[in-house]
Amino acid sequence: TLLAPFKDMTYLFSVKNLTVHIFAPLIAVLDFLIFDRRFHIKWYMPLLGLALPAAYSVLTILLSIRGIHYSNGTIYPYYFFNWRDLGWWTFSKTCLGVGWWLIIIGVISLILSSVLTLIKKTITK
Repeated sequence: TLLAPFKDMTYLFSVKNLTVHIFAPLIAVLDFLIFDRRFHIKWYMPLLGLALPAAYSVLTILLSIRGIHYSNGTIYPYYFFNWRDLGWWTFSKTCLGVGWWLIIIGVISLILSSVLTLIKKTITK
C-alpha cells in the first residue's frame, strides 16, 4: 500500500490499521455485490464514488493550511497530502506533487467503482 515504506510493521499489521484499510472496504464491497439486490445502476454512479474522497481531500488540505495536527503528530494524515514538501504539481524521478497523487488515487477509485458496477450489473441480471 501507499504507506508501507513509511510505517513500521507493527502499525501496518495492527488490528486498527487492517480494520480501517482492508477489512471494512472488503466488507463494504461484498455487501454491495451480494445483498443490494434492488439497486438500480445509473451511468453516473461510479462518479459518485469520488464525492467523499474529494470532500476528505479538501478538508484535509484546509486543516493542514490551518496547522491542525493529526494523531501521528503531523499536519498531514498521509505523506501524499504534504503540499509543503511535495508541492502541488511537482513531477520528477523522486517526487510527485499532491495534485498528481489526487489524480492517480481518483482514477484508481473511478476504475474500481466502474469495475464493481459492471460486476454488479452482471450478477443482478
